[in-house]
Amino acid sequence: MLDRLEKANLITRKPNPKDGRGVLIEANKNLAETLGPTFAGIQKVQIEHQ
Repeated sequence: MLDRLEKANLITRKPNPKDGRGVLIEANKNLAETLGPTFAGIQKVQIEHQ
C-alpha cells in the first residue's frame, strides 16, 4: 500500500533519525488535497450518529 501511495506522490518515506532500521511516512500536500473531503465526510457522519 505504501508503495502505491509513494508512486502516486501522496507520501514520502524518510529515514527515522532515532532508529536507523525504520522509516517515517510523511503525508504530502497532495494527500491532504485528495483525502481531505473524504475525511470531512467521514467525520460528519460520525458526529451525526453519536
